[in-house]
Order: sequence, then C-alpha cells, then structure tokens
Amino acid sequence: MTSYTSNSFLKWVSPTGCLLALLGFFLVFTDLNCNGKTLDSITGFELVRGYKPDLDIVADKTDEQPTETERFRPNVFALNAMISAIFGIILFLMRAMRKQYLTQSLITGIGFISQAALMINLKSGLKNAASENDSILNTNFELTFDMQAGYWIVLVLLGLATMANILLLLNERNKPKPEEIFIEYDQ
Repeated sequence: MTSYTSNSFLKWVSPTGCLLALLGFFLVFTDLNCNGKTLDSITGFELVRGYKPDLDIVADKTDEQPTETERFRPNVFALNAMISAIFGIILFLMRAMRKQYLTQSLITGIGFISQAALMINLKSGLKNAASENDSILNTNFELTFDMQAGYWIVLVLLGLATMANILLLLNERNKPKPEEIFIEYDQ
C-alpha cells in the first residue's frame, strides 16, 4: 500500500470512528452485578444524561411511604467522551479543520482517556460507597460494575481515531516541503 493510499484510508478512520463511537453510547456500557446476578444494565447515554436505576439498592427502610428512586447525576467522564466524539465529527465536517491533525488528536485523545477513566470512576465509586463504616450500601453482598461490549467498542473506536490522527500528523510533518524538493534545481 502506498503512502497516498494509506493516508486516504487514515483520513476516514477518525470521523468514522467518532461517528461509530457516538452510536456506541446507545449500547450497554456496564452491568451492576450482585454475586454474579445482574441487577441493572446502564447504557452510555444513561451515564451521560444521568439515569434512574431499575433497582433502588440504597433505599432507607425506615420510611413508611415509598420514595421515588434516586436519579444519579451525569457522569463527567462519559460526558467528556461523548462530547469528544461529537467534536471529532464536527472537526471533520469543517473544511478548514480537516487537516488539523494535532487538534483532532487532542480531542479524540481526551475522549479515549475519559472513557478509560470512566471505568476507574465507576468501580472506585462503588468500592468507596460500600467500604465506609456508615456507608449507604450496608450489605454483605459483593456489588460490582462489569463493563460490557458498548464500553469497549467506544474505547477502541476513540483509540483508533486518536492513533489515525497521530499517524496523519506524523506523515504530514515528514512530508517534504515544496522548497526542499526544488532546492537542487535552483543552484
């Protein structure tokens, strides 16, 4: 494969990866499991906009009246990953920004890092909630977040988009400038 052909292919990896990553937010990102049984499945879009769990595991049993299930706030890491996928698409659609590979690398890289931090945030948040003496999770059950296919698909797509932009940036920097090509003929 020639350099021109590989560059043409790489130029489509980033916007396609960002578009597919954006669609991946509608897939299940994580399951909340208790001793191997799934209690709740959460999509990426639910993490972005905040979600209402299917099961209220922190309900206070002292209340006589049933209360409405708590609605969790949007996760900042999921939100950052989705915003970076959207900006990756927008940068491609803007003709003047198509060859700004450094900017595109930074945007998709932020999305990739945010997606990786999402898993750490979810797992450490659950661990912290269950480990405190007077924690909101007073159970003897093992609760875990298991990351599902939607999460991994978005992570890989944002990583591929970042790598494609970095490779395009390196190819652009290594390309000889017109004045370097014709320097021999000027002398």
